[in-house]
Amino acid sequence: TLRDGDALLAYVEYLTALAQRTPETILIQGDEETLKGFRYTQEIESFLETALEQDRFEAYYQPVYSIRKKRFVTLEALSRLRHPELGWISPDVFIRLAEKNRLIDALTDLQLRRICCFLKSHEDVARQIDSVKVNLSALNLMREHCAERLIAILDEYALPRRLFQFEITETVATEYST
Repeated sequence: TLRDGDALLAYVEYLTALAQRTPETILIQGDEETLKGFRYTQEIESFLETALEQDRFEAYYQPVYSIRKKRFVTLEALSRLRHPELGWISPDVFIRLAEKNRLIDALTDLQLRRICCFLKSHEDVARQIDSVKVNLSALNLMREHCAERLIAILDEYALPRRLFQFEITETVATEYST
């Protein structure tokens, strides 16, 4: 059960968000399974700031191989987060919550620096590939001086700008397309 007013209001917002993601839904039932999902979301939300402060995010690199060129041509940088008790948190969950709680810029900057650091410490990899794909939220693009900030981070590490491809994540982009 939810005992205080703030928790109850947050639960109502959670239920409303569920209804918005499924427009065909007429009724959202507040059963035990829904309450469990709400509590999970609340735990991740409260963990996000700590994860940023303690640098708990990780970057994994998915290589793309070109059959024509017979070599790896691209790395796609993927953000990952592990909660100490809950285990791996889906990027769909933590990115959506970072956007909702206005933490997405800090997360993007942290991860871009991590990617740049990786490329600087593995210059042989950076020389062999054509590009690194980095995901951005549509909310990142809406902040003032977004391009200047991203370029400044690349310049901190003296990496060629041509090496980076920025892609927009689907979470907020799809909401703005309706």
